[in-house]
Amino acid sequence: QKKGNKPPQYPHKDRIKKRQGKVVVLGYVNQWGEVQKLKIESSSGSAQMNFNALQAFSQYRFEKGQQGWVRMPFEYILKGPTQKILNSRRRTDSRIR
Repeated sequence: QKKGNKPPQYPHKDRIKKRQGKVVVLGYVNQWGEVQKLKIESSSGSAQMNFNALQAFSQYRFEKGQQGWVRMPFEYILKGPTQKILNSRRRTDSRIR
């Protein structure tokens, strides 16, 4: 596969609920190195994790001429504590000192 392929994003709701999982996606790589004909071989148990894995893998690119089926596992593993994102406003001090 080519450099620059990005992993799927961890779904926010699954992260908050501390869900982890593994999705295995099958995709057919055509003669131009583009991924086609995606399907899930093994589900994570989370529809959003599965969707994000399919979406990410559909954007992957491979070297031209590497035609055939590719099995791609994506693991969603939590590292560190789960943090709640707060909408905070930053105060600015307009006084000149």
